[in-house]
Amino acid sequence: MSVFLCDADSCRGETLLTVLRRLGFFIDSGCAACGRCGRCRVSVAPLCAPDRFESVLACAAVIDRDLIVRVPDPPRADAGEDEFRVAVERCASPRGGGRFAAAVDLGTTTLAAALIDIDTGKVLAHAGCRNPQRRFGADLLSRLQMAGTPQGLSLLRRTLLDAVGALLAGLAAQLPPKGAMERVAAAGNSVMSLIFHGLDPSPMGHLPFEPPVYEFPPLTAGDLAWPLPQKTPVVTLPLLSRFVGGDLTAGLLLLRQKGALDFSGPVLLIDLGTNGEIILAHNGRFLAASTAAGPVFEGGHIRCGSMAVSGAVDRVDFTARPPFHTIGDCPPIGLCGSGVFDIVAELLRVGVLLPSGRFVSPSADLPLPRLARLETLHGQRAFFLGDSSAGQGDIVVTQGDIRQFQLAVGAMKAGVEILLQRAGIQVGDLAGLYVAGALGAHLSCASARRVGLFPEALADERLNYLGNSSLEGAALAARFPELGKTASELRRATETVDLAGDPDFEARFVRSMRF
Repeated sequence: MSVFLCDADSCRGETLLTVLRRLGFFIDSGCAACGRCGRCRVSVAPLCAPDRFESVLACAAVIDRDLIVRVPDPPRADAGEDEFRVAVERCASPRGGGRFAAAVDLGTTTLAAALIDIDTGKVLAHAGCRNPQRRFGADLLSRLQMAGTPQGLSLLRRTLLDAVGALLAGLAAQLPPKGAMERVAAAGNSVMSLIFHGLDPSPMGHLPFEPPVYEFPPLTAGDLAWPLPQKTPVVTLPLLSRFVGGDLTAGLLLLRQKGALDFSGPVLLIDLGTNGEIILAHNGRFLAASTAAGPVFEGGHIRCGSMAVSGAVDRVDFTARPPFHTIGDCPPIGLCGSGVFDIVAELLRVGVLLPSGRFVSPSADLPLPRLARLETLHGQRAFFLGDSSAGQGDIVVTQGDIRQFQLAVGAMKAGVEILLQRAGIQVGDLAGLYVAGALGAHLSCASARRVGLFPEALADERLNYLGNSSLEGAALAARFPELGKTASELRRATETVDLAGDPDFEARFVRSMRF
């Protein structure tokens, strides 16, 4: 707990949240200071009555007098929440006379970077951290609202640039003596890319949803105040359409390198991230759409959700003992994306969860694994999995969690159906379905089928997991500057499909929410 005196003469009329952040306090506000999430709650007392503390939302408290403020300490890093620390993993030793570049994935929830050997393409090191912009809003809509003011945009951009700079500094430390990065390439969704360049993305929050630009001017490390040689070139991959950003441009560059775009049949690329982007490549034409999947696929908006860190449950199998597996075989701290898919699939398989997404009655006779139970928690049904008596925390999945998952899966399914309809093809016509996003590397195909995300009509051999294609595609752009021209050509060949404006979307969305 920190205590300080807020002098009204220097900050009268400002919100307490603005002042606290300016002073360097960690204040979480997942709703972008709209007063909805309640995470910015602090205690205040008038200086004239120092014993009369009351709890207020810092985002709503306007300073009009001298105050004594009590600020809770930030969450502990080992609690899985304060994950804005940079983690660097060395993958291989760089050559003494090698040429190096860096790739950056500007993710809504997480930031990732890689150090690349330009000549061989070998990844020498990875770096990553949670996107510290999450303290201002977990979803893109919250950040769009915050970026609508010059102060908000400046704070979002500086927070992002500082975090990416820390990632690059960690990678640069892996270079041999006198080694330097020749260039940096970045890719991100539309909103993240615009914020990265200091461009106001708020027009994308209302009609006609147009970004201010689709392609970005080159920058240097000096422009961004990064701890690299100041003239190091920095390029950002262009947006494909209004809501399909450079992360999918990177994915297409990766598919092109793999020869997947040369197949005789159509190819579908989906990104299971916060923004839920989809591209259908067919006869040299690219149909692109974006759905509001939210952060559920990355463990967000889930009561016991977690990033894919040590202790996160990444696999669930009710026939195994224990019925779940955690990353690093550590005590469970929550469910990461693949664990969410697995536990929902298992609940459906044993009949605890109905196709409608509703839990059955807790009194039902169910084939549950040992140490699992269905109860009522705060007025809603919830499934508990764990062994509190053994020092493990329960993993809890509530009815609200299931609804969030249904919304995300339903949005993706409806989006895919509409793109296929626009192209006049069936699921069975697809030559390949490529799944992008870090989740894809760990997602169980069986679980994805059981919850309805992957169609039954698509053969397993046509399913391909790309992992972080945004980072890999950016790595290609960092190695081969000429791919900048290719990326621009892909953008011009892309047609945006406005799902919200499609008369069938709502009906398809409702149907797709059933498991």
